Amino acid sequence: MSHDPFNWNQALNEVESAGGNLLAINTQAENEFVRSQLGNSMVMIGYSDDGVEGTGTWSNGDPVTIDLSYANTDEDDYAVMNFWAGTWQMVNEFVAKKHVMEMGCAAGMQAIPMQFVPGTQVTELFPNPAKDLITIRILSENEENAEMTIFNMQGQAQVVSSTVLAKGINEFDIRISDIETGVYFLRISGKNLNQMVRFVKMD
Repeated sequence: MSHDPFNWNQALNEVESAGGNLLAINTQAENEFVRSQLGNSMVMIGYSDDGVEGTGTWSNGDPVTIDLSYANTDEDDYAVMNFWAGTWQMVNEFVAKKHVMEMGCAAGMQAIPMQFVPGTQVTELFPNPAKDLITIRILSENEENAEMTIFNMQGQAQVVSSTVLAKGINEFDIRISDIETGVYFLRISGKNLNQMVRFVKMD
């Protein structure tokens, strides 16, 4: 779930740029599981009828096998899930809420939690795409130990290294010449940092 509110189209751009999609719900059980995780938040999901009024679709192309939408008018085309009942209120293009992103994963891939701590974050990864080396810049509030792990799309660790972050801006090079071409995720974890950044390894 995002930290910041976006309208539906902004949320769609955010999740697609991160390699995911707005949440698509395929069963009542899945809907209830998501509802149980929302706390007191209402969130954007990937359901809309902005193409054909009254005919809902999922932004990722999944078939519509469950429809809990209500308050659907000509102006209200985008679904927001409520936290008290799990039903989907249709809102207009200007309404901004937090959103839920989902990403596909291979069977057996371990979940990798993401947490963003204000003031401690990856500020830049470059070049992207890259061939031999990637450089990351990390802004750290304190000196601390950190571990950097590269995962492939199957969740398998490819490169693991440890370092010590100094207070302020840190810059590190990671050699990727030995890994295969494809899409990867760099995870940087420490006491005050747990973040993943997507990059592409090219030939």
